[in-house]
Amino acid sequence: MNSTMSSRERVLRALAHQEPDRVPIDCGGMRSSGIAAIAYGRLKDYLALREGAVYVFDVRQQLAVIEPPVRERFGADVLSLDLDQLGDWQPYTLPDGRQALMPASYQFEAGQDGSLYWLDRGKRIAKLPNGGYYFDLIDFPLAGATSLSDLEEYNWGGHSDEQLAILRSQAVQLSEQTDKAIMGRFSGSVYERGQKLRGFERFMLDLAEGGPFVEAFLEKLTEAHLRDLERYLAAVGEHIHLIQMRGAHNVRRRFRRPCIGAGSSRITAASTALYASATRTCTCFCIVAARSTRCCPT
Repeated sequence: MNSTMSSRERVLRALAHQEPDRVPIDCGGMRSSGIAAIAYGRLKDYLALREGAVYVFDVRQQLAVIEPPVRERFGADVLSLDLDQLGDWQPYTLPDGRQALMPASYQFEAGQDGSLYWLDRGKRIAKLPNGGYYFDLIDFPLAGATSLSDLEEYNWGGHSDEQLAILRSQAVQLSEQTDKAIMGRFSGSVYERGQKLRGFERFMLDLAEGGPFVEAFLEKLTEAHLRDLERYLAAVGEHIHLIQMRGAHNVRRRFRRPCIGAGSSRITAASTALYASATRTCTCFCIVAARSTRCCPT
């Protein structure tokens, strides 16, 4: 492939709405441009790539880390900064029987019916059905919440200091030792997280019904997102070139309520301001669910 720019230059030029030497390629820079682990194993077989392994870093979606030989084979310009791709690994068997590796921090339990359960501090939170290919969430921490006090008592979490230190170290290494554009996986979302906390059906009813509880819930989600984003960008902002977040940003249009979508608008505005203060590099906010891209100019 005849190229006159580095991958990083190519991506940044495209994001600045300037013509690069070719169209930038993202193959595994974020989960939505990744590949299922079973398919990845078959791809490696087809390409006769024997080295390495199938690293399943995304437990729920069963996505594989795309290794350097595969990235280079397809001319990928973007590298992922993803906490789940860092750390130790443990043996894991894919649904098709192929041997693979899974982050060592995850715990599982076999069910009597052949299902595999994903555990969090001993509690079953997701299930890979016997014969299935993905984990389905089965535990929703705020499914039974009904009052504002329930929201006040909940621990809204965020990145720990240890996690941010690990991410910063990796971001510095990728930025200084490669010529790729680095995409940070922040990922937080008001609406997707709402589904995970309340359950999909209950959260859809929340949005349709409205009221003080759902307004307070969305406010809590938004504040938690922005609080964590500020800490995340303080740690890695000067070393990454893109940041990926997920979320359905057209929900307000569907439900026609003023409070619905306000969180996304605040997040978009605040994210741009926070990133501008963290780095002078052009950034692209990849709102995966909305299939849209927002750039702040250099």
